[in-house]
Amino acid sequence: MGCCASLSDDSNGDSPIRRSGSSRGTSLKRTASRRSESVKLGWIPVVKRSCTDVIALVIYILFGIGILAITCYSFWYGDAWRLAYGYDSWGNVCGRTNKPIPFVELSGRDMTNYKYVFFLNTDNPLNSKEICVSKCPTVNISSYDEMEQYEKNGGDNLCRYDKSAADAKTNGGICAKIPVRPTLMLMNRCFPKFTDFISISNASDVFHRIFNTLATHHWIIFSLMGIGLLLSLVMVFIIRYLASVIIFLVMILAGVASIGATAALWYAYSVYNRKLVDLRAETNSSYTTAFLVFAILATIFTVVLLLVMLASCKRVRFLNALFTEAGICLSHMPFLVFQPVWTAICLIVYLAFWVMVMLYLATSSRATYDVNTDSVHYNSSKSVRYLWWYMIFGLIWVSEFILACQNMVIAGAVNVYYFTRKKRSISNPILKSISRLLFFHLGSVALGSLIITLVKIPRLVLMWINAKLEGKESCPAKFVLKCLICCLYCLENCLKYIASNAYAIIAIDGVNFFPACQRAFEIIVDNAFRVATINCVGDFVLFLAKLIVTGVVGMVGVLCSLTTVNTLQ
Repeated sequence: MGCCASLSDDSNGDSPIRRSGSSRGTSLKRTASRRSESVKLGWIPVVKRSCTDVIALVIYILFGIGILAITCYSFWYGDAWRLAYGYDSWGNVCGRTNKPIPFVELSGRDMTNYKYVFFLNTDNPLNSKEICVSKCPTVNISSYDEMEQYEKNGGDNLCRYDKSAADAKTNGGICAKIPVRPTLMLMNRCFPKFTDFISISNASDVFHRIFNTLATHHWIIFSLMGIGLLLSLVMVFIIRYLASVIIFLVMILAGVASIGATAALWYAYSVYNRKLVDLRAETNSSYTTAFLVFAILATIFTVVLLLVMLASCKRVRFLNALFTEAGICLSHMPFLVFQPVWTAICLIVYLAFWVMVMLYLATSSRATYDVNTDSVHYNSSKSVRYLWWYMIFGLIWVSEFILACQNMVIAGAVNVYYFTRKKRSISNPILKSISRLLFFHLGSVALGSLIITLVKIPRLVLMWINAKLEGKESCPAKFVLKCLICCLYCLENCLKYIASNAYAIIAIDGVNFFPACQRAFEIIVDNAFRVATINCVGDFVLFLAKLIVTGVVGMVGVLCSLTTVNTLQ
């Protein structure tokens, strides 16, 4: 199969550095110091690659075949129309022509013009018979005479299809329960206007306003998106050329804020220690002790922070170099900026596909008639419920797989850039990275995403159990549950961090996932201080950049909305 083929890079001067005896030493002397350090660590991209983690790839392909089989089954037996428009108590789906159900007299009716489900007991909709109506009643009906008059005035028959309001006077239980309260249409159902449904109606109004805003001001929204994209590119440019200024500015502001807070606490301690003599001794002592403790802790924190900042000055230079190199890399590969966009599109497409399959799968049950209640129910079998769990697992695994593919593509593209001597002659690094991923490393990506999924699912299950037992569990059980959720969350994030670094190792060395994880972990441990600098200072600088972009876009949006309101007035 194509996955197990070997790939050789071009042998011209533009190709990445390769292992070649004495010529290797000569080439290293001509490269920059940063690349020579990587060579000493053995970070030279391999020339011939082989397929990695084949077993994991086979498992992933078989799992994907299972998803396709479930899709075919759900489309064949499912009925999403029944879920969208609802059905009455005799199995008739509202809004369409229905086929008769054996032994059900009122089934098989034409409901093309009756698109809404009405509950005959508006006081208890969950335990009520349903019928299909052409419009939801919006008036209060307090007697069967009013119901009969409502029908004569053009309203629907709020009874069984073979009965009328006149029959209800002599035979109760065949029409809507009196009183019939006003209803509102929500998701093709007629819900009564009281209690919790009021909040639902308000939410519906909010959604209507949102959609109206999107329809009337879509040009402003797209303009703001363009402004946000442009500002993001500007911030990348600024970080590239002014990285040292921004980083040291952040450190100086953090140091000044810490010193100022410590000085304020010591000042408060001195005030309570000298001037609050009119208070009782115990009260004065408690305030003084509290401020003294806080001042001492703040002093310790400030001293440690300043020592760390002084000790990390060289590391900050490394962070500055890293930001500058990242900016240069993006200038040579500008389309790398759009990789998260393609990833988001893939996730949205898969999520839409998954929701559609789940809708059809949820309606793939068969109709069963209950003689005692004279009603039809659609009950899912146990096998269909197992398919639900399969699809939920697939949602998480495939989503993590798509995100891992993004990490691998970016790592491969940066690998091509970093180990190419003539930067200006780089051609299609992203396409080369994608081809390597498709031909050689899909198995590693599948294995890494599977491990993340196996950790995430237990955490989600525990969160679901915690939500279900809210207010019912004892304090020790709640504490244990919270601790398990927290531990799994920390483990998941650690595995994600190691896996993202392992993909970079795979892009360089072409090894399997677990050896790459081992080497990534060793590199992280050996360079723990550098990693801490990048994660703390670097992430904070990026957060400030995101905050600036968001604030500017929000300010422009507010000004545009105010301008629109003034124009309308």
